[in-house]
Amino acid sequence: YYSATGDNTLILPSQGGAPDINIANFNLTESFVDLDEVKLTNATVRMVKYAGDSTYNFQHFVDYFASSEEDNTSSSFSLNVRKLALDDINFSYQDENTEKTTFGLDYSNLAIRHLSGDFSEFSMQGDEMRLQLDNLHFQEQSGFVL
Repeated sequence: YYSATGDNTLILPSQGGAPDINIANFNLTESFVDLDEVKLTNATVRMVKYAGDSTYNFQHFVDYFASSEEDNTSSSFSLNVRKLALDDINFSYQDENTEKTTFGLDYSNLAIRHLSGDFSEFSMQGDEMRLQLDNLHFQEQSGFVL
């Protein structure tokens, strides 16, 4: 599992499972990584902003990889993912600083179950992100089903 600080689990794959990542090509000198497929199956993913806090439970990961020096240069690093496959993922997003909505979809307190779908041709370069989405389906706690 991938844990944030304390006992808060960020990503919990199925028992004995871990994300499968297939690297197609990379070159750090030329600043690119091409991933063929990233697959996550039967996992739970939790994003939480605790009451009285202004950051999410994954902030320590961001801080860990951040530079202590301010970087004003533009980056040309390229990350390409041919396919991201999600199969039976439970995803929750909770902002404990907001009141829960009692009717309809509560965007500050989402609980998505059985999320499956294929995200392909994903690429990020600069401030641009692209992807193709196939076979997306899930259920949300409000009753919304896709």
